[in-house]
Order: sequence, then C-alpha cells, then structure tokens
Amino acid sequence: MQGKSGHFKTALFRAASTLIVGGCASFASTAALAEDDDLVARNILALSSPMAIEREEASRVLVDYDGNIGTQLRLAFDEAAEAEQLEMFEISRRRKDDALMLQAARALTKSDGQFREAAREYLYTLGPAEIAADKLESNELSAWRKFGEYARRRHVSTELIESVLKPGRSIAQFERLRDAEPSYFDEDLLGVLNLREEVAEALSDAAAESVSRTASSEMRRNLNWRRLGACQAFVPAMEWVREGKAGVVLRQKLRDFTEGTLVSAISVLQDLRAAAARALALSDSVLVLPGQLQAVYAGLAIEPEDPYLKRIVESSRIEVEIEIALSRFGQPEMLEERIAAMRRQVTRTQAPEAAVAARSVTDTELRLRNDIAYLLLRNASFAEAESEWKQMIADLKVTQPAANARQRGTLSAMLGGFYYNLACAQGLQLKAESGLESLRRSVEAGYGDYEWMLEDSDLDHVRAVPAFKDWFEGNAPPSIVDRFNSR
Repeated sequence: MQGKSGHFKTALFRAASTLIVGGCASFASTAALAEDDDLVARNILALSSPMAIEREEASRVLVDYDGNIGTQLRLAFDEAAEAEQLEMFEISRRRKDDALMLQAARALTKSDGQFREAAREYLYTLGPAEIAADKLESNELSAWRKFGEYARRRHVSTELIESVLKPGRSIAQFERLRDAEPSYFDEDLLGVLNLREEVAEALSDAAAESVSRTASSEMRRNLNWRRLGACQAFVPAMEWVREGKAGVVLRQKLRDFTEGTLVSAISVLQDLRAAAARALALSDSVLVLPGQLQAVYAGLAIEPEDPYLKRIVESSRIEVEIEIALSRFGQPEMLEERIAAMRRQVTRTQAPEAAVAARSVTDTELRLRNDIAYLLLRNASFAEAESEWKQMIADLKVTQPAANARQRGTLSAMLGGFYYNLACAQGLQLKAESGLESLRRSVEAGYGDYEWMLEDSDLDHVRAVPAFKDWFEGNAPPSIVDRFNSR
C-alpha cells in the first residue's frame, strides 16, 4: 500500500519526467534541463525531510532557484502533506510565483487557521488577480470574494500607515490610492474612520507587515510604533475605542497587553483615522460625504464611558482633518472658527509692545502661528500661508540675537522649518525660483530631511527648476543623491 509520502514521491517523479520531454532541443540542452529539473524535484522532496536543517536548505534553494519551478510545485502539491503544502505556499510567496494561486484560493475555506492564513498571505503578496468562477466551488468562490475585500482594505490600510510615517500631511499622498481603488475609496476610508469591525483584521495585518518590513527612520523615531510589537493589540483597541467601554470579554482580551502597548495602539489608531479623514478630502462625493463626516465629528465629542479611556483618547487630530475636508467641500465654518480661536490665543501670548514690522516673539507664539500657517496651507490658502511664514521669519530673526544659547538652538531649528514650509507655499503657487531660495535657506538654518524633499509633493515645481539638481547634489548625502539621480 502506498501512503501519502509515496504519492508525493510519485508526483515528483511524474513532474520531472513531464518537464524533460523536449521538442527539438539538443542532447546537451536536454541533459542540462533534466539535471535542473532533478535538482528542483529533489529539493521539493526534501521539504518532507524529518531534519529541519534539510527542510530549511531545500526551501532556500527553491526560493533562490533561477528558473520555473511552478509546474513541479503544482504537480506535487496535491499529494503533499499539509506541512509541505504550507512550505510550498511560503516558497511561492517569497518568489512571487502565482503557480499555486488556485490551490491557495481553495484553501481559504480550510478550517485550519494556520493553513488559511498561509494561503491568504501568499495570495495577498501576488496582488490583484482573477480566477475563473467555474474553477471554484460555491463556498470557495464566496471565500475568494471575501478575500478580495480583505485585500483591498489591507491595501488602503497600508497606504494610510505609510502616510502617517511621513513628515508632511497632504491629500496628494492619496492620489495613487484613489486611482487604484476608485469605486471603494470612500467606503473603505470611512470604515477606518469609524473603526468598523470589518476593517479591524486588515488594518491589524497591514500594521504588523509594516512593522516587520520597515526600517524607516520615521518608524524608529516613533515611540508608539516601537511599542506595538506584533500589532496584536490593534483589534481589541479598536473595539474599546469604538464602544467607549470594555465588557467582561473585551476586558479579558485587553489584559493580554501592557498599558503602554494599549496606549500606543490607540494613539496610532487615532493617527490612522486622521489620515483616513485627510484622504477623504479627495472624494468626489460632495453631496453625501460631508454629512457623513459631520456625523463622525459629532461622535468624537461624545466622551467614552470608560474613565481610563477618556483620559487617553485624544481626537483633535481627527477633528482638524475633518474640518479641512469639509472646508474643501465648501463648508469652511468650523475650520475658520478654529483658526480664529488660535489667533486669539496668539494675541494672549504676545508681549505688550508697539506694533512694528518685526518684533521679539516667544517660541510658544511662533509654534501657534506656524500651526495657523500650516492649516492655511492645507486649506489651499497658499498666499496667506506664505505671508504668515515670511512675517514669522522676520520676527524670529529679531528675537534670536537676544536669546541665550539654548533658546538660540531651538529658534534656529524653528527657522529651518519655517523656511522649508515657506518653500512649500511658494512652490504651490508656482514660485519655483523663490521656493528654491527658501529651501536653500532652510538647509543653512539646519533643516536636513533631504529624503522628504524628494517625496514632498508641495515641492514638485521647485524640484523641476534646473538649478535644484546642482544644489541638491552639492548638499544631500550621497545615498540620497543616488536615489535622486535614478528617478
């Protein structure tokens, strides 16, 4: 009697035999092909070895193999034990080989959670794909469609995560996403904004993937992301914030995480919700969406029942993004009131001195005014934002000489940031030459995020100035200059 292992070996032999039949190939090339096919077959067979070191080496060889192994994997898959099938999914995922796509789609209905997860990760790595409906049973077809929804939400979540790790905030960051997912764009983003249950798993998986594969300086500098670990706290944290309280079952889940992890998870979730609101400003749904955003805004004002949650949930970032989105939809009242309130706060911080073209200012006042100018920029009031930053720079230069050494360091860093923001405001008005000059001055004052200079869409027109190339190559680190020249 031939067991499963025997069937596995027979399938591999059949696969190798099938592949070495060659039409008009020379004897030498046929022999070489046979040798390569035998190498693949032997390593697929080694996936069932009882020795872990042999299985690991076989996987490595198959992943690195420079040739087609798909046919042999397909022929061997059905006869392999589940452990080998899992490894075949992983090998195909790492190779981005679609040879087992149909097998993975069918595996989405498996009761074994590990097997189902391996199939899903493999399919997600492949990206958007189509499978003919007649290839799947009805339950498999249903699972395949649900996977499509999951994959789309995870893609949206990944884009949101990437946006919050960037230094700047712009709706232009989401233009690619809208182009890729036009029909579901608003609904998926509203799902994140409202912390809907159906987006929880996709959002959690996207966060875990980002943490595992991202070594960006932004993520390393962000304490909340560093605390998240495997991001398993996302799902219960989402439920906690959505419900405003924790019942017995949820409280038990929350006990699996440290207080720091939960606080970080909630802070990151609030950032992602703010990013979703920012992305929604790109929507074409100007009749329906404003009402939906206003409903979310009203919900943010309702305090959670849980007193601890009340202390740690901070929603102002989301409120600001909704106000900006509504302003872009022709409802600027809430944003205008926010800016007016901030101006009143600036007035209260100012020293009582005569009004002059430039005057001494405090760093608190400057931060408030910078926030106002940034809101104006985000609201497409570019000329007004430019005027604000020019006046702030003039005031700061008056303040610097009288400051102590510590204050001068703080003010110098602020000056670099103000010049950079001024360059953005000028670039968005097509004042590219002025923008480049402001960018030069930002670097002279200490600004040094050259990587972001290449990505910031506000500087598109500044980067197009011929002089930008020579200036950038003379100042940026060589590795970033190489990236710039390879674009």
